[in-house]
Amino acid sequence: MNKRNAAKEPKIDYETLLKRNRSQDLERDIKKHGYAIMVLEPVHTRAATRLSAFLLINKGISKKEIKSIIRTATENIRKRECYSNEIQEARHKGKLADVVWLYIFNEFRHRRHLAASDFYDYYVCRTQWVNQKLDKHFSPKPFIANDKIEDIQIQWNKNYLG
Repeated sequence: MNKRNAAKEPKIDYETLLKRNRSQDLERDIKKHGYAIMVLEPVHTRAATRLSAFLLINKGISKKEIKSIIRTATENIRKRECYSNEIQEARHKGKLADVVWLYIFNEFRHRRHLAASDFYDYYVCRTQWVNQKLDKHFSPKPFIANDKIEDIQIQWNKNYLG
């Protein structure tokens, strides 16, 4: 692309991009996909494309159903384009995520705990998926899991009885 055409291309508003990656209608998305995205955060590093998603699911569903949602959501999130600045966009645009973290909640009111110190009392489970081809130097710290689905590690909240 030449400089003249590049100037015509609209600049990305990263705040709008982040908002577009959230569910606009939580109930509709839960009915359609089994989950809704409350927050999607780009947590990329120089060498690894990483995304962290906070999901809302229905209450009272089984762990088997949640595992199915985890598999689907991980694959969906992995394909998302999400950046917080031009540097991230330049490095990671068009790439599938190398790492996906999911934090799953079953009550919307718990969204206020996403950044709170008592966060761990409220999640149903959290997961980590790492691309097997990612250089080990760029992999995240080991994840302490108590369950898994193929190469997705799951840590169930000890207080979750589902």
